[in-house]
Amino acid sequence: MTLHDGTTKSANFVQPLLEHLEVQVVPLRKTEPLVAVGERFRLSGADVPAPLVPLLQQRIGSYPNAIAEGGANFWDAPGHSMAGSNDLATRKKIFSWIEAHQKTFYLPRSPIHPVGVYFSPTTRNYFADEFVRSYRGILILLMQKHLEFQVVTPRTLAEFKGDTLILPDVRLLSDSEKSWLQQYAGAGRKLIITGADAAQLSPAAPNVVRIEPCPGKAYMAALEADFEHSTPDSQAAFLKNLQSPPGIQIEASSQVATSVAMVEGKPHVFLANFAGLRGGVNPVQTVQSGIRVTVSSENNGPAFFLPFMGEVQEVRGVRDGGVVSYTLPPISKGAVFWYQLASDSPK
Repeated sequence: MTLHDGTTKSANFVQPLLEHLEVQVVPLRKTEPLVAVGERFRLSGADVPAPLVPLLQQRIGSYPNAIAEGGANFWDAPGHSMAGSNDLATRKKIFSWIEAHQKTFYLPRSPIHPVGVYFSPTTRNYFADEFVRSYRGILILLMQKHLEFQVVTPRTLAEFKGDTLILPDVRLLSDSEKSWLQQYAGAGRKLIITGADAAQLSPAAPNVVRIEPCPGKAYMAALEADFEHSTPDSQAAFLKNLQSPPGIQIEASSQVATSVAMVEGKPHVFLANFAGLRGGVNPVQTVQSGIRVTVSSENNGPAFFLPFMGEVQEVRGVRDGGVVSYTLPPISKGAVFWYQLASDSPK
């Protein structure tokens, strides 16, 4: 699979989470027609051999992870994937569902209160192995802790409005990048430098936190060694530097990855469930229940929930003081939650 950072990656224990990060998912070309009937699959009129059934389930199960990130590519193309796992009828069903909800998944997403993660093309070009592992590890930590994040690049530095920016093992910076970072920290915003420090800011510079070794790289190693039992809390020293943003609080297992953004003026939470997945062993997620989203009562209007391959349903919240809490329906593979702002709600 070709990743957006220009590298390639074969399947491993953390591949599902990595795919959730990527802008493009590239499946293999289709071969023999397959028909899915409930939990059974048939190939050209004959039962699919039992060992292949989990692989086919895994392929269909990967779709909610792909659509969780806008711009995912569903067309068949050569690469590491599960070839021939969906016949035309199954694809029509999935594409029809995507078409019905395409605005939810493909309209532009804008940040609300993000933690910034700096993607340094120059560092990636010269220190790809070191940087990419740190970069991915930081992003996975943020997703599993249900913190909104925004990828920041040299082209978007000036547009970034978040109060915290992370430099994950960034080793090369231009003079203009260094100057912007100095101004950013000097304006009272927090700059977190993990691993290598190329910013060359004064050791006494305010609002600058330096953490070595890089927690992102350490967490990637932990995930690859034991995905099922790895927890973001192992990097507590890093996470304590991140404040939960105002407006949206998410209570869910760390094996549920989340992405928060504004879509059409409405705050959205995209959720992808990875609980129970084990490479080569179990491709079926463990259903997640009791996920709760809490928002400010001053800002919220009607709220809605869209499960993967399901229909939109309204969700009722419970008001407690200045907040409203929503307990989401059980999530099997993935879902989207959103609410209207009070100013946009019908009077």
